[in-house]
Amino acid sequence: MIISHIMPVFIMSIIGEFLISPKLTLISLIPLLSITFVVIFFQRRIFIISEKAQDKLSEISDFSQEKISSIRIIKSFAIEDKIQKKFNEKAEDYKKINLRLAKERGKFDVLSFLLAEISLLFVVMFGGKMVIDNEISKSTLAGFIAYQIILIWPAMAMGYLVVIIQRGFASLWRLQKLKIQEKEQDIEHLLNEIENNNRKSQIPISISFENRAKNNNKQTTKNLENENSDFISYDIRIKNLNYGILKNIELQIPEGTKIGIVGKTGSGKTTLLQLIMKLYIPPEGTIFIGGEDICKKPTYEIRKIISAVFQENFFFSGTIKENVILGKGDFLLEELPLDKNENGKEYYYDDVNSEREVEKYLKIANFDCSSFPKGIEEIIGEKGIKLSGGQKERLALARALIKNPKILILDDAFANIDTKTEEEILKSLLRIVEEKNMTLIFATHRVKNLINFDMILELEKGYIINLDSPSNLLKKEGSIFSSFYRREIESSAWGKLI
Repeated sequence: MIISHIMPVFIMSIIGEFLISPKLTLISLIPLLSITFVVIFFQRRIFIISEKAQDKLSEISDFSQEKISSIRIIKSFAIEDKIQKKFNEKAEDYKKINLRLAKERGKFDVLSFLLAEISLLFVVMFGGKMVIDNEISKSTLAGFIAYQIILIWPAMAMGYLVVIIQRGFASLWRLQKLKIQEKEQDIEHLLNEIENNNRKSQIPISISFENRAKNNNKQTTKNLENENSDFISYDIRIKNLNYGILKNIELQIPEGTKIGIVGKTGSGKTTLLQLIMKLYIPPEGTIFIGGEDICKKPTYEIRKIISAVFQENFFFSGTIKENVILGKGDFLLEELPLDKNENGKEYYYDDVNSEREVEKYLKIANFDCSSFPKGIEEIIGEKGIKLSGGQKERLALARALIKNPKILILDDAFANIDTKTEEEILKSLLRIVEEKNMTLIFATHRVKNLINFDMILELEKGYIINLDSPSNLLKKEGSIFSSFYRREIESSAWGKLI
């Protein structure tokens, strides 16, 4: 908008001056063209300071959001004054960097205005001499000066424009750095995949998950899987993985395997799971799914076949139903067409199927909706504030299962659930895992319910020390699994006696 105002004024003034006196026009442009060198000198400085100012503002925003979210902890430890002091320090840093930016902008504005005034001075001096020499008339000089005065505003506005542009470039550069650092899949790949699927088969991508979930050997299902996914199989192979605490990890997990991961705190369980999901970027040639290096596969392709329940789960301030169907990508039901039932009440076409599916997976996760007045339509509040720790874990499991993944990862997912409830959940979970030929990877400290798993992986200080069946590890002396198992059995027996 500024350019649209400046450029016509600037161009028309120059044309007007040139028509009056080409010689005087060239003389007046010498100081104005010097503004170009001023711009070159200041634009880099303004860019750097603008980027720092935005970084400081980002720190203040992150700090405020974090502290507001944890206000209960802050109040319980009575550290409000310390938090306020830290906030004041960050605000002071932000003020200082903005003052630096204002000073640079002030210098630029002054120089721009000074050069514009020098240009006017040149017109008066050389134009006056031309009048004395009878090269131009007094009225001509007066008209030329009027045009020159009009040019002062574009010169001043140039300073304001440069600041805006450099701040915009600083913001764009911050976004570009995020894009480079995250190495996430470009959205163009997703759009191209949707377009290719629609062109080839006219089958929605979501159908691929449902068909993959059926454990049969029909050729039609295989064809559909191959068409909607680049993975031939879902075997996981890890070769000589060294990342963080993990050292020399060699592991193969066939498709449909139920494997438990046990180890002391800090042994590398979560790191290994994050690498498989590509939440951490592993070294190339170390982790393979279906024989393909996940580093060379789009992140979107990896994530669409994997579901995970983490130690800490995030929920949106919507209903129970909305948070569960988020796993399928159908979070915004408002986009679906409306219809009317027999009573004339509007409903979404997919409402009935969605409710049945949500209730099915909530049941598997042992999530009881009867305690909520509105059932699955109950709003759970920001970050699921209305839910207990155990309810959050069960809701997160339902959200993970509704996606019908080929690989399900549980990272200490039942820490806030009692052992009896965990046992009931795992019974239902193992049934659906076997029914859908799903690979289950479960990292936990409570190993009693891993007795029916195919394999147990023991980690210690980042190294694999044992990989065997639960029955064999129970017999092995010094096994982490056996020591954890015996401890749980003893605790359970002692609890019954009490």
